[in-house]
Amino acid sequence: MLKRILFIVVLPLLLITFLGSQNKIYSQENQPGEISLIGKWPPSNIPNLSIKDLATSDNYIFAIGNYLRVLDISKPTIPEHVSSLYIPGNAFRIIIEFEYAYILSDNGLTICDISSPNDPKIVGSFSTSTKPADIAIYKNYLYITLKNKKWILILDVSNPYQPNLVTSPHFPKNIAALKILNDVLYLGSRGGYYAYDVSNPLFPKSKGSISSGKYPIDLEILQNYAVVLGKHSPCSAWEDYYSMSIFSISNIEDITQVDWCELGTDLINTSINLDDEYLYLVIENNLKISNLTDISNTKTVATYYFDKPFFIKDLYLMDDYFIVTDSRADLYIYNKPDLSPFKVRVEEDENISVHYSNNYILFKLSSDYNYFKIYDINGRIVYSSQGEMEIKFSGFKGIYIYEVVWANGERETGKIMRWR
Repeated sequence: MLKRILFIVVLPLLLITFLGSQNKIYSQENQPGEISLIGKWPPSNIPNLSIKDLATSDNYIFAIGNYLRVLDISKPTIPEHVSSLYIPGNAFRIIIEFEYAYILSDNGLTICDISSPNDPKIVGSFSTSTKPADIAIYKNYLYITLKNKKWILILDVSNPYQPNLVTSPHFPKNIAALKILNDVLYLGSRGGYYAYDVSNPLFPKSKGSISSGKYPIDLEILQNYAVVLGKHSPCSAWEDYYSMSIFSISNIEDITQVDWCELGTDLINTSINLDDEYLYLVIENNLKISNLTDISNTKTVATYYFDKPFFIKDLYLMDDYFIVTDSRADLYIYNKPDLSPFKVRVEEDENISVHYSNNYILFKLSSDYNYFKIYDINGRIVYSSQGEMEIKFSGFKGIYIYEVVWANGERETGKIMRWR
């Protein structure tokens, strides 16, 4: 019997909470919901239209390829195409700030007035000496990285009709990704990750760095943490290895790595998104959602699979929806699931101890006898047992030990490791 308990709970789990009350289980609620396809664009009777990147504003999606295409999704089941605007130079990156869209293409920067989504207009442009790579905006300044270059362009866009280059500071390594948050510019390169104070936007001041041999694919910032997708090619391997790293940036003069996980090799697509509570990790057609209550100890709360013939290219967050593009450049709208923490409603009767883990919840009831129940995250009972026993938990750095003491003095122990 205990061997069966051992088999079930010795999974990659982390027991994180202990709760006691003078009650018994009544029902479970707020389990992670499912996702379902709500809408798709373009309709099947419209030929393939390239979508390289998109941004959202209010009830509109601004998708770019050779054209800026504006979709009204106030009725997400029927996305409505409201306007198109040709963007020269094979556009691949877009950000939106107030009433303007800033678009990168092979030719450089294009600025569009989108105050009227039904009639967007190109109002300004700036040619770069080489192909741009990434873009961020801070106050009235645009920061543009260039492919395989050690410097960035800082443009004054206080007048979007006449963007003006004001400086182009150099950095230690070729820059692959950048983000700006709270007066700090974060740069990612194969040599490592760097933090610069840009309280004076034109004169970045070096504040901290951490070395890394991984090439950054994606960089996201949340509060005091940076989440980075990277890849590297060991000398002894033919494949690229992909990984996700989490860095503490609470003190930008002392950046430290707090977590790391291997994602696999030769992945067709990998991307990350963050909101205030969750990390969304896309690996090919799989979506893994982790709770960021403690980002140094993330807990997987839901995993989904997009059953589609083409691989997911990118996933974007928009209020109550996931906006998904695939390798064929079609756009899909899915509902965002309810990810409220698993809760238990109880009515008074007997003693209960409740242990929460990543994928399971263990209820131990005791009155004249002891009674185990193990639930999965959807509230289904996966194992139950009863007998005279006592269970104890102890742990350190993500590895928890449980000990079961039977009435006859027999002891059983097991190890529970957190999800990686």
